[in-house]
Amino acid sequence: MDTNILVADALRVHPPAISFFRSLEAGEEASWNALVAELKGRSLSQDKDKVTWRLTASQKFSVKSLYEKLTEGNELDMARGLWKAGIPLKIKIFMWQMFRNRLPTSDNVAKRHRPANGTCAICGLGEDANHVFFGCRLARFAWSAVRDTFNQNWNPQTSVDLLNLLSAQRGANARVVWHSVGPMLWSIWTVRFFSNVIFSYRLGRHWGSSVTRDA
Repeated sequence: MDTNILVADALRVHPPAISFFRSLEAGEEASWNALVAELKGRSLSQDKDKVTWRLTASQKFSVKSLYEKLTEGNELDMARGLWKAGIPLKIKIFMWQMFRNRLPTSDNVAKRHRPANGTCAICGLGEDANHVFFGCRLARFAWSAVRDTFNQNWNPQTSVDLLNLLSAQRGANARVVWHSVGPMLWSIWTVRFFSNVIFSYRLGRHWGSSVTRDA
């Protein structure tokens, strides 16, 4: 990859002479292909550059127009209840990252060629967001406590399952569930993040087996 290439030179060929540090996910690749298709056939001129913003009538940037664009679509509509939930902002942002699979789980870190092997330090299985919050022994133990507390049979296996569960709640019950599930997921993450070394090297793999075997 030529890091000194000019934009004009990169766009002169098709597809553009642009590469990425990591492999694109399905949604990202679709967005990239749409951008490449829009750029095809366009050429740069020697005129002075001009910046415009197509999301407003004035063609000037506004935070409101950007937010409305980012929150379009059914997938994002499902999570709108998140921003209205009476939980700390840091947990809202954390859950938003979880729903978008943007947390630094072991597999995401490995994809970016950082120091990680893609596996869970507690149980040794592949660690993505769904494993961290729904599949790992620690997560299953936490969800078993939630089921006992609410006398429900909730057993989400993915973030989509969780979104459907949360979206189905109404009124006061919805507030209680958001207040319970949000901090629980935050606790699972922080415990894992700060204690992986302890679980793996001091207590060993038997810790997770003995505490959560029947969860």
